[in-house]
Amino acid sequence: MDANASAVSGDVTAADTLELFAEALDQSTGQLDAGSFAAGAFDAVWAVAARTLTSFGTLTTDTATAVWAVGTRTLTAFDASFKTGYALSSAGVQAIWDALTSALTTVGSVGKLLVDNVNATISSRAAQTTADAIETDTQDIQSRLPATLSSGRIRADAEAISASTTAADAVEANIANLDAAVSSRATPAQVNTEADTALADAGVTTIRLAKLDGLPEGIKKNTALADFEFFMAQTADHVTGATGLTVTAQRSIDGGAFAGCTNSPTELSGGFYVIDLSAADLNGTVITLLFTAATADATGITIKTTP
Repeated sequence: MDANASAVSGDVTAADTLELFAEALDQSTGQLDAGSFAAGAFDAVWAVAARTLTSFGTLTTDTATAVWAVGTRTLTAFDASFKTGYALSSAGVQAIWDALTSALTTVGSVGKLLVDNVNATISSRAAQTTADAIETDTQDIQSRLPATLSSGRIRADAEAISASTTAADAVEANIANLDAAVSSRATPAQVNTEADTALADAGVTTIRLAKLDGLPEGIKKNTALADFEFFMAQTADHVTGATGLTVTAQRSIDGGAFAGCTNSPTELSGGFYVIDLSAADLNGTVITLLFTAATADATGITIKTTP
């Protein structure tokens, strides 16, 4: 049965390492002598897959220093259970937050993304109310757009605007009349001047205009009119004036049923009579007056009032 280190451990590297330690062991002191290690011995220490340091009492200062002087060291057993209970100190956390932005240059890192993209204050951006107002205005614009497009465009012809073929045809029929610039036409002041000149040429003077202003106006709507005269003819010949009559006066307003006038007519002479028409009698645009009496033809008069 083999009892060498390789046979016991099943690991040639471990056996070689054990052999190196045995050679470096000082039998008189029981300590490892760093000077007795062959080249590569300290690298072999770090090459062991699982290492547990339970005591440093048997290592000389030189030996420990030599182990840590190895250029490349890898802890292969640094698993999650090893880190349990450990955390960054407050100073360590603070150091992370105090890192200068100029040092955060690694592409794809969180720090680099923050430096590149968080490049303005939040208060300098639009508030939510502004965004809401933009959304409202956008929806208002969208509500005014046509439901369908014509070849991907909004139609702007007369029919599309008015939604009426008749209106579009009317615009098309009259578009030829727009054959001159509006600025080439006479202004209101120029028209007034030309009108005054034409009136003067026709002999319409200021004096004559004043006389025209003095002419009576038409019968006004809803305004009382005194001394309205009318004629009554005899039924015998339909020509001769009928005298001594008791005349009944009625009026129809804007096509309504006839009703009695406010006042009764009185006789003038020769078949003429007169009546004072009240505002109520004339409270319409078209007024028909009807005067009747025994032995006389009925007299009907239609008048059109002015506002």
